Amino acid sequence: ENMYQVVEPADATVPPNLTLVELKTNQGPELVGYFLEDGPVQAGDYINLILAMRTDGELQDFYVPEITVSGQGTVISLPFTTDSHLVTPEWQPNEVIVERYSFALPHSLLAGDYTVSADFLNLSQDQAAGLDANLGTLTINPNDGYMPDTDNLLANFRQRVGLSQMTARSGLQRRSAPWDRPLEVNQGDVVIVIPRWEALDQAEESYTIFVHLIDGNNVSYADLDYTPLGGAVPTHLWFPKWLPGQQMADPYRLVIPESLPSGEYFIEVGLYEMTSLRRLMMHDPNGNQVGDRYIAGSVLVGDQ
Repeated sequence: ENMYQVVEPADATVPPNLTLVELKTNQGPELVGYFLEDGPVQAGDYINLILAMRTDGELQDFYVPEITVSGQGTVISLPFTTDSHLVTPEWQPNEVIVERYSFALPHSLLAGDYTVSADFLNLSQDQAAGLDANLGTLTINPNDGYMPDTDNLLANFRQRVGLSQMTARSGLQRRSAPWDRPLEVNQGDVVIVIPRWEALDQAEESYTIFVHLIDGNNVSYADLDYTPLGGAVPTHLWFPKWLPGQQMADPYRLVIPESLPSGEYFIEVGLYEMTSLRRLMMHDPNGNQVGDRYIAGSVLVGDQ
């Protein structure tokens, strides 16, 4: 069930284990099948989802699926990024695109029945396509394990890893995220970046941490991508070291490139899956997905 099958381009078949539907939008993409993990599940659980999609013509705009979980007075919006997925302008007419997605439920969800629905979000026009597909109902039981305080986190990655604090220092300068006053450095300087992580739940796989120096156009000029603590503490082991509630400081040594032009840059941090390279989405306190990286603050690079 968890294996991928490689098929020829323009394959028009729908896998037999999916629920078949024919739900179209006025803008082009349509949903032809789906699989939603049934329950009952628990608040904080990780839910698997498969969508089979297609279009009967060429798509010029970029669309991504957006899942909504609603019930008990709560509405959670979960738009998916296109990391590791075939973007819609590359879809061939009538080709069935089958993608695996997943989403994590907030730990604080009230018990009860929740409706799961799907739509397509047009990223080019920043509007929904109007699919309004009902994928079924999740019966959610209350969380009977560790209850994290996600309201006070800098970032909550997939309800699994929290960024509780983050500092950066260079020489006598020290900043705590989010900082408003730039960290002033020169080419060749070293910035010590220390995110402090909190395990919100047991990770379902091994994550890689990334710490990047980027410009205002999201171009990266210095990349640090490592398993936590330089490989010493992976997030997922047969004998877990990341237990709910545990915190750890995870230092990184970010060298400002000698050839970097002077100007303003930013430090971003996040996590991605080791196997698929898909980034973990961030969630706000209400459970909505709000991006896939945390911007800690700016770095002002001057001339030596």
